[in-house]
Amino acid sequence: MNESDISDDKVNVPAGTKRRGTMSSSSESSDSNCDYDTELSDTENEDGEEVDEVGPSNSIVSEEWLPQKAERPPFPFTAHPGKTFNTPPKKVPLFYLEKFLDEELIKLITEQTNLYATQFFDNDPELKPRSGIRKWKDTNEAEMKIFWGLLILQGIIGKPALELYFSRRRIIETPFFYETMSESRFALLCKFLHFADNLSFDPNTSNRKTYKINPIINNLSEKFRSFYVCKREICVDKSLLLWKGNLSWKQYISTKRARFGMKLFILSESQSGYIQNIILYTGKDTNYGSNYPQEKQSTRIFWS
Repeated sequence: MNESDISDDKVNVPAGTKRRGTMSSSSESSDSNCDYDTELSDTENEDGEEVDEVGPSNSIVSEEWLPQKAERPPFPFTAHPGKTFNTPPKKVPLFYLEKFLDEELIKLITEQTNLYATQFFDNDPELKPRSGIRKWKDTNEAEMKIFWGLLILQGIIGKPALELYFSRRRIIETPFFYETMSESRFALLCKFLHFADNLSFDPNTSNRKTYKINPIINNLSEKFRSFYVCKREICVDKSLLLWKGNLSWKQYISTKRARFGMKLFILSESQSGYIQNIILYTGKDTNYGSNYPQEKQSTRIFWS
């Protein structure tokens, strides 16, 4: 093979040629960097077996990513969705209300309200004799149920001020309120309404900001999970509970209807919207539960 047949830039090799290259030393050839020994074989390899013809050595083979039609199998869902209690033949709203606002919860609220009233008078012995607060008398479970009924009714009958519910002016009166409870008694219950003992407060706990309402949140969350089993399709959503008062963790979200309020993380069923669990956001001190502390926030919300 002559040196003119091999150039520094390009080596012309016929199709189907097997090329074997060996590096040559600079002393053997000063004009070329490598020497090629070629063995031509159109249809046979070294063992004498027939092979298909190979295209040009400088051809480019294009590789494309093809979509795989195989789908990942879903996680097995072994639960049985639906309510976990028997319902009466007639669907009375009071039945469902009493499932959540049961005797145990009413008893807790009654005891803590009376306890807070006692602590209030013990800490303020110089209260004026004619103060309206001195009219306070301990409440009971029956009266507490009436009180909560009036609170729920206020959400249906909207008025701009509390005293208007007990007004006797014919143009705006709602007789059911003042016939059920006096305005002064209702105001006293609102003042002393309590859910936790102030003397048991521990400032070192992770949920110290929501200490006074934690008994209610925990009680209702447990009932949400136990009274109904959600279907497989669930989601984690954010909701804003309207609140315009002073609060260190109050949020402003312009896309929400309320805009100002307390942000809630809600685990709910996608189809019905049933709430299975809630977490109240209180800033960096938010308690996402003790499950999976090393995971991200969204994972901890889901598994809390």
